[in-house]
Amino acid sequence: MGYEKLLSPIKIGNLEIKNRIVKAPASSGFADMNGFCTNRLVTFYETLAKGKVGLIIMEGQAVQEWREDFYHLVGLWSDEHIAGYKAMVDKVHAAGSPIIAQFCPMGPVDWTDPRGASALTQEEMPWPPAFGAPPREVTIDEINALKQAIVDAAIRATKVGYDGVEIHTAHSYYLQSFMSRTWNKRTDQYGGSIENRARLVCEMIQEVREATGPDFIIGVRMNGEEYGCDEDLRLTSDEAVEIAKLFEKAGLNYINVAGESLNRRGDVVSVPSQHRPDYWNYPEPDPNMKQYMDRFDEGLFIRAAEAIHRAVNVPVIGVGKQDENSAEALLEADRVDMVAFARPLFADPLFPLKLYEGRPEDIVHCTRCGTCESPLNLARRCRVNPSLALGDYPEPEPAEEKKKVMVIGGGIGGMETAVIAAKRGHDVVLYEPKRNLGGHIPLAAMIKGTEGDNVLLIYDWLKTQIDKLGVKVVKKKANRAAVVHERPDAVIVATGGTYSIPEIPGIDGRNVSTVTALSKLAEKPLELLGPKALSTLSNIALPGVGKRVAIIGGEIAGLQGALFMKKRGKDVMVFESGEDNVGAGMTDTYLPRLLSWFSQNDVPIYSGVQFDEITKKGLVVTTKDGEKKEFECDTVMVLPSMVADTSLFDEVNGIAEKTILVGSVKGSPNWLIEHAMADGYQAAMSI
Repeated sequence: MGYEKLLSPIKIGNLEIKNRIVKAPASSGFADMNGFCTNRLVTFYETLAKGKVGLIIMEGQAVQEWREDFYHLVGLWSDEHIAGYKAMVDKVHAAGSPIIAQFCPMGPVDWTDPRGASALTQEEMPWPPAFGAPPREVTIDEINALKQAIVDAAIRATKVGYDGVEIHTAHSYYLQSFMSRTWNKRTDQYGGSIENRARLVCEMIQEVREATGPDFIIGVRMNGEEYGCDEDLRLTSDEAVEIAKLFEKAGLNYINVAGESLNRRGDVVSVPSQHRPDYWNYPEPDPNMKQYMDRFDEGLFIRAAEAIHRAVNVPVIGVGKQDENSAEALLEADRVDMVAFARPLFADPLFPLKLYEGRPEDIVHCTRCGTCESPLNLARRCRVNPSLALGDYPEPEPAEEKKKVMVIGGGIGGMETAVIAAKRGHDVVLYEPKRNLGGHIPLAAMIKGTEGDNVLLIYDWLKTQIDKLGVKVVKKKANRAAVVHERPDAVIVATGGTYSIPEIPGIDGRNVSTVTALSKLAEKPLELLGPKALSTLSNIALPGVGKRVAIIGGEIAGLQGALFMKKRGKDVMVFESGEDNVGAGMTDTYLPRLLSWFSQNDVPIYSGVQFDEITKKGLVVTTKDGEKKEFECDTVMVLPSMVADTSLFDEVNGIAEKTILVGSVKGSPNWLIEHAMADGYQAAMSI
């Protein structure tokens, strides 16, 4: 695929844009508490421009004072912000990309002062109490004050040098609360009809145009539809089309189409996926979202974006669950004019450049793990791009001196170390005794699947890079003698940790399967069939696993194992010795949905228990209330976290100038992919 459409130029107003790749306005969290620009923010946006992103839409900027240490917003409510952002914008322009500011009044999602078009009761709220308190109704004076703040910020944007502004009217923020009948119960000029609900944003577009002149770009980010809530209240695609026409008539230059999953239908309120287009089917879609499963693969918001594209004469941007291939297909089919990317550009801000250079195989793809949003209030980090958290340029600088690096262990941490060290110009040799690299990745992919968090994308990229860079792979188990033989300058020990199998009477029984035994059992089938085929076959049969399954371990491995078993028709119970670490290691995007699904599908979780005995009948525990109970089951599965195993490190340390531990060999929490990647990156950068 040549990506002719994706890399073709386009104009928005009088603004020439070199390609149709847009940086979506997802927040980075890199500003300081007072909204000022930081070096880390400058580096990130300059990198995007150097990566040849066609149009950069800046993350949401506060236009009224916002000073919250809990959540850092980019600021443009004061003239004091101008100088810092002007320096950033100048660097972005020098690197070749236009950049647009986005104005994002918070509204109902502002936990400090939830407010919106109308006051709602808790019973009327479109999400559970844990996701936000009911808003109060804003007054006409407050509406007028916000309009003036938007205009004032737009004038500042011209002084900064931004090429335009985007008014955020999407998701469940302030201005969307006027568009949506879910939120808007007003009876004045801003409520009722479509024209009235769109009036406020239309007035903002007109007043910004008057203040900034005819050539300044004005865009709107809007919901093309609301999903999962009552039909008589939700914003429909037809309504969104009419609103988009009104926005165009008011004088805007483009429309950026998103959406919102509110997840309330009648009395049923479930954990919302909100504006994330690809988490809502985990672990399976809620009943009120199943009707949209035919849109999952293409991206939940695309159909509504296409409808708006057909109805207006300004460029329309589609967003959500896209990569370079799906984006090219959307443009080829004329479904949208441009495609925006958020998480894919956190994962690889240079991916447009790699397309221009004809090396799409070098793109680091987002796996949709949710790490960058867990928790959402902190500065972004990326599981597959450790440089993001460190404020580094993603292509590592060449080393000052070429050295020989010996990496022991071919799991994710070892592979990442080998790749980054080789990119820096070092001579790298990688020791791994197993037939395939990747460590536990194939097993994880079999259990988790690939529709959501697709861990195979990490493995595929690392393996491709190892092959391209000419890393020497030795299929042997390394020991002290091997290190002495290789005579490296640096040794990386990435051999993995060991599983902390608890000492419980009966743990060696025939009705017990430990994670170590399960890994060995699956090793050959995974080599022969691959994780996807083996996962499919496991729906037919799971040899050695009875109908009733008790799982020891309530952290990430235990819960994912419980989900795997439940989806294959088993009756599952989960037991965890800790009281506060159920789901530890899972991201905030997935864990609440999984726990909700467990409660709805009879998967009990018992935390704070003491494990007393495993019998032929089942598992005996003492509950956190001090009651001794036996839970009958056919199979006990032990799926704990990892603990450190530094035995090889102790054996080889001191032979080379530097010996470094990487990944799960260091124990919890470094047994997660995120930590293995970060450890490997930092180890390679330190050599």
